[in-house]
Amino acid sequence: MEKTQIIRNLEALFQVCYSKEQNFLRTGGGKQNDARVTFHKHLISTLNSTIHLMIFSDTTLSTEDWWAKKLPKYKINKRIFSTSTLESRQIEKRYIDRYLQFSFFNSVFQTFESSFRIICEKCFGDENYISKENGEKNKRDIKDLCEVILKKLDLLDKDRENFLEIVIHFKNSLHNNGVYISENQKSTPTTYRWKHNSYLFSHSKQIKLESNSDLWTEYIKFTRELISIFTEVIDHPTVKKYRFIEDITEIA
Repeated sequence: MEKTQIIRNLEALFQVCYSKEQNFLRTGGGKQNDARVTFHKHLISTLNSTIHLMIFSDTTLSTEDWWAKKLPKYKINKRIFSTSTLESRQIEKRYIDRYLQFSFFNSVFQTFESSFRIICEKCFGDENYISKENGEKNKRDIKDLCEVILKKLDLLDKDRENFLEIVIHFKNSLHNNGVYISENQKSTPTTYRWKHNSYLFSHSKQIKLESNSDLWTEYIKFTRELISIFTEVIDHPTVKKYRFIEDITEIA
């Protein structure tokens, strides 16, 4: 996906999150530390920062004038990755773009998981945990928790089950530079279908995408779906009846 289109898609997500945040502040009690507000607020922060940094890397960073005027102030040496000045700038932009790509998705998923767990703790209590024979309780992993809650709210179908498998595999692959490592170390490939697209996961290999796709395309689609899941959950009467769901990590 071209960078201009990536930025436009991120901007569309920004506007969706901003609208949802403002709407809940107007109609849902107006508390900045409500988890239904902080979810959108944290996504806004991630989206806004990513957009600005992508524009910066695509414009200002590539100009020699910026390097000459700004770097001495911070006592940073000029980065030289190639004997060609143009190629050196292109390499630097690729480094930044790769960092933004992975940090964006990691931040989006972390925001979703944190807010989803807060909602579940408040509204569904013990569903957060798996009871052990000795009486102890362990927190469910996020995929299991999503499946339990979405099924309870009648928001789970096969397509969404596959999405949860796919997005968790992508999230876990971040720890391995995009390489999929199966839990049981099996080499048998597994394919999941979601929204008419196929995703092939083979142990110790890069995740295989459709020929017309790339990571930014997938991360943006995943973000839309995570927002959709969160919206459907907080709009459900079981959750909507709560006037305030505190996010203790946020200052009121």
